[in-house]
Amino acid sequence: MSSLFDKLQEAEKACPARENTATGGGEPGFLLSRPKMAPPAAARSGGRSAVRMGWAVAVALLLIIGIYRIMPWDRIAMLSHNPSPPPTEGAPAALHSLAAMAREVPSPAESEAVAAVRTAAMLGDSAAQMMLGKMFHEGNGGVLQSDAKAALWYLMAAEQGNGQAQLILGLMSLRGQGVPRDAVESYKWLHIAAAQGNPEAGKNRDKVARHLTPEQLTRAQARVRNWQPQQRLVAPPP
Repeated sequence: MSSLFDKLQEAEKACPARENTATGGGEPGFLLSRPKMAPPAAARSGGRSAVRMGWAVAVALLLIIGIYRIMPWDRIAMLSHNPSPPPTEGAPAALHSLAAMAREVPSPAESEAVAAVRTAAMLGDSAAQMMLGKMFHEGNGGVLQSDAKAALWYLMAAEQGNGQAQLILGLMSLRGQGVPRDAVESYKWLHIAAAQGNPEAGKNRDKVARHLTPEQLTRAQARVRNWQPQQRLVAPPP
């Protein structure tokens, strides 16, 4: 049995061609080609969503690959072998005993941004250490205010040569804020910060020097001469 489509073809052959006003040319009386129907709106939207999803996945993969390539895996490996670095010669042992605080489990109130700063600080980034010290100093970012923890992170940044951290640590040592009161240690950090061009550190160093005994000033100057920048890594919490 012939189909309806076959019958239409036979009828078209029997009819003369006429002008098709829609196309402007001679076309058969019957347009037998099946009409082109626009895809449903849902299908078009789904196609665009699939394209966007594909781009998002590609960008995510590129980011993951980039992060993997720049991560300091050698530093991370060092954490398991050097969880508690020895104290610097001449620095108060009580200050370095605070290193255990850095390995405490982060508070649930900490945001993802603060957790990222903490991770970078533990991997030895001085800017992150300075930022985390400021957070603990002021009690911002979801962390509880703690002068002792602030002094720890300031110390780790100061030991890498961060002039602002050196200034703050010098003032905290002078006041006994979060660390034992120690005018000799205060002079040391203020002098080192002043040597980097910090005028505020220089003014405070001169004030401290006027209250030091000759023996204290000699010890303070010896600490300045013996100081060398160094990086400290902190093991993550268990």
